[in-house]
Amino acid sequence: MDKLRFESANLTTGNIEKIAKMFPGVVTEGKVNFDLLRSLLGDEVHGDEA
Repeated sequence: MDKLRFESANLTTGNIEKIAKMFPGVVTEGKVNFDLLRSLLGDEVHGDEA
């Protein structure tokens, strides 16, 4: 019988990998440069976000 693993997937790592694929210059050494990402995406906010 196989044992069940009670571990959750590391969603942060997966999300960083997705960001790196879309914006390769934004991720360095596994860390997101949010200032650079923000400048690429723009500062405009839509909807109820503030």
